[in-house]
This record gives sequence, C-alpha cells and structure tokens, in this order.
Amino acid sequence: MKTKPMKLMPKAKAKAKAKAKAKALAKTKATPKAKASSSMSSGKGMKRPSALQDLQENIDKAKETDDALDAQHRDKGKAIKYQKQKADLPPYVISLIEEETKKSSSPRQAKTNLINKLYRKESDGTLSLQLKDPTFLEAQKIYNRKYKRTEDEAIPESLMLGLYFHGDKGAFEAAQRKGEVFKVTEKGSDVDFFAFRKVVIGSEDGKETNHQASSQRKISSQDLEALKSAFRTLKWSFNFNTVDSTVGEAGELSEEAQSLLKQAISAMEKLTRESKGLITSWSGSADQLKDLKAAYSKGLHTSSQLSHIQDLSSFADGTKVTKTSFFSFIKEVAAEMEQFNIILMRCKGEAKARK
Repeated sequence: MKTKPMKLMPKAKAKAKAKAKAKALAKTKATPKAKASSSMSSGKGMKRPSALQDLQENIDKAKETDDALDAQHRDKGKAIKYQKQKADLPPYVISLIEEETKKSSSPRQAKTNLINKLYRKESDGTLSLQLKDPTFLEAQKIYNRKYKRTEDEAIPESLMLGLYFHGDKGAFEAAQRKGEVFKVTEKGSDVDFFAFRKVVIGSEDGKETNHQASSQRKISSQDLEALKSAFRTLKWSFNFNTVDSTVGEAGELSEEAQSLLKQAISAMEKLTRESKGLITSWSGSADQLKDLKAAYSKGLHTSSQLSHIQDLSSFADGTKVTKTSFFSFIKEVAAEMEQFNIILMRCKGEAKARK
C-alpha cells in the first residue's frame, strides 16, 4: 500500500519557509566574520596604533613645530655665511657664539640672535661683518682680559738650558719637539736664542662690577617708586604688575623684560649718536667736552652690557641674571641716562649759544 506524501497546511508551510530563510541568513553572516577573524589573526587587517606609536607621532609633530618656529627667527643666509667664515673669525667672536651661549637659558636662540647681529644685509644683498657692534666690542675686551698673552722672551740656549731645565739636555730637546720651546733667530747674530710663550688665564685688568644677587629678595616699595619715576622721565613703558615674573628661576627673561631692554638700548643709542655728532663738531669749553666724552664712553659700555643681557640672559661678567639684580642694574642705567641727557642738553645749549 502506497502512502501519499503529506501535504503541509498553509501555516506550517510558511513557518518552514521562514525557518529555512533564517538559517541561510545566519550562514551568510557567519562567513565574513570568520574571514575578518582570520584576517586579524594573520596580521593583514588594520591594527590600532600602540601608545608608543602615538607618543612618537606627538614628538615628531612637536619637533616640526619647534623647527618651524626656529626658522621664523633664523636668517638662513647669515647662518650659512657664519659657517663659511667661522675658521677666519676672531677668537672672541667664536668664544661668544659657541661657548658663552651655552650658559644661556635658551642657547639655540641666543646663538641665533648673535649670528643675526654679526652680519648686516646691505642694499645690494651682500652681508657685511658688524664687529664694531657694542656686543662684540665688549666680548673682545672680556676675551682679551681672560686670555692675555705676554710678549715672547727669548734668551740664549745655555741660559735657557740652565735656568729652566737644570742642564738636562734631553728634557730641553723634548720641549722643543713639543713646541713648548722654540728657536728664535736674530738677523746678524750667530747666537741661537730660545723662547717660550706664557698664557695668563683669567687675568682681569681694572675693576669689574659683580651683579650677584639673591633671586629671592623682594624689591622694596621705595625702589619700585624710584623705578616708576625714572621710567616716566625716560618715557619707558613697563607693566609693574609683572615684576615678580620678570626673570625666571633659570634666568630666562619675560617679554616685559625684553621689551624694557629694547627701550633702554634704543634710548642709549640715541644719546650716544647725538653726543658723537656734537663731540666731533665741538668748539665750546673744554670742561663741557670732557663731561660729554665721559658720558659718551660710559654710554657705549652700558649699551653693550644691555645687549649682552638681551642676547645671553646674563651679565657681561658671566653672572646669572636674577629679578633683583636685573632691576638694580636697570635702575643704575636709568639714573645714568638721566645724567647723560642733562649733560647732552647742557652742551647743546652752549653750542647753540655760540652760533
């Protein structure tokens, strides 16, 4: 007896169809997931950057930003010129740019400032050396005091051997080979002379002002009032609310401090420029001229000190700048300028009266 296939009822048929469709959909979804899983395990898929990679990217971006900022201030032409001429520049210039800048709170910026100052771009585009700039003149004085060579003193061989080598010929010849002792020939003489050169390190001629001061000491209200009065007279602008942050712990100068230095340098340059013109054409009393020359000479020295602080954030004698020493020095500069201006006005008055 043959059995007939069972016919599904409409509801059961629809249910079976839906079940088959759901199974097929589940199978389709499972396939890409497996592939993705396989791809991730094989290392071919995209991976999330590690924390180390993120850090390195941030460092690279920061470096690019710093380089871009440096490039804004650095004159590439002057930097190239400096590198080309470096071997031929005076030793005091090299010492200032290569060694003294290391003491600055921002050595790279200090070096850039000095190189930019060392050259001036002429109208034809060429670069000329500015060794007469007060900064380099002062550097030369300090360098010469620090590394001053004595004259070579030559004496006959027998005296040299006896006085300095106690008759030890071998030691004498060894010193010659090293270049410590050298032979000097005198025209028309049959006697051989020998000499050696002495170098005095750290010798200082004259009085040097030491600006050492405690950075913790507060500026008295009396000093502040004196500064305010002087600044008003000289027409210098300064925000006295920023006094405590003028100089950082490492000796770095704030924008207000840099602005104050620029004003002081500009004012001093104006005074010295006008004085020089008056001195060269002076026909008045000798006493007035003497006072004006003294003020002019002192002004040049002060101008170089101001430039040194501006460029290297330290005094010309190498002393670190502190808040107290900075304002103490600025106070002296302001007083000097007031006196300089009085002398200049007095001389101008006499010159005008003589016309």
